[in-house]
Amino acid sequence: MWLLWGGSCLAIGIAGSAATGQPPPERADTPTGGSLHLDLSKPLVVFSALVDEQWDLFAWNPQAPSPPRRLTSTPEDELRPSLASDRRSLVYETTDGRLHHLDLTTGATRALPFASDRHLDMQPAVSPDGQSVLLATSLSRELDDTNLAVIHLDGGSPPSQLEFPSSQFLPCWATDGVQFAFVNLHARGWVGRVTTEIWMGSNDPPLARQLTMLDGLTIDPSWTPDATRVLFASNCEGQYDIYSVDVQNREVLRLTRHPAADTDPVSDPDGTAILFVSTRSGRLGLWLLRQSRPEATELRPFGATETRCKDPDWR
Repeated sequence: MWLLWGGSCLAIGIAGSAATGQPPPERADTPTGGSLHLDLSKPLVVFSALVDEQWDLFAWNPQAPSPPRRLTSTPEDELRPSLASDRRSLVYETTDGRLHHLDLTTGATRALPFASDRHLDMQPAVSPDGQSVLLATSLSRELDDTNLAVIHLDGGSPPSQLEFPSSQFLPCWATDGVQFAFVNLHARGWVGRVTTEIWMGSNDPPLARQLTMLDGLTIDPSWTPDATRVLFASNCEGQYDIYSVDVQNREVLRLTRHPAADTDPVSDPDGTAILFVSTRSGRLGLWLLRQSRPEATELRPFGATETRCKDPDWR
């Protein structure tokens, strides 16, 4: 069956505005290439945006008045960018089932080797030291047969598989570079009812521990900068909302409550705000929830243009 959240599809095989007033840059069916002229000394948000019926990657500083900078422009859809801690590079997935590395200082792009003979790599998470990528690898896009793997970006070591129970996907690293979180697939009862939960693990040694028990579809984990909590989205109370869980005592806090679908949460580098994707405006868009304000505000990187945005990362 197909399970939908926030305008994205998950296939499971077992049963205050920052408007710029600027339109998106014009497309070109070639890699961007060359210097991207990014200020890498300041925090960046990288995300996917639908421009001319194609998902491309953009970088943007929400605190600056300038429009987003296009990072990719090819015939493929570019999705799920994961930004290195030093903001000098990122890894992303394309619809042909490959991962790609983009050097943000030069604009150079290269395809990464497949993590296994499955030939479908997706959902990359760059390690905090920028030396490796944690990812999901699968034989198909049906996520009941998906496992985690690690690719070393220098090519000095072969890819390695992480052995955990059931099927795992959507991994994310903690800032300590030791812990990571991921989504684990469950099938409950004789009718094969599907649920997903957040787990945390370590690849040295390979340990895993369940963090949530919400009895729903729980997705999109990401860590707070202090590595004490994992943000995520879940439909355990109906519509998708944003939650967090304490990794020590497994206390769960609900952070949003809205009839629209809220997904893809990511903390700002200071840990004082959460950027997430929501359909509150009738389309996929970026919204910001600050600790100092009770209500979320929409961010509009492209100004008045109704551009769909998703897959944010913030470093």
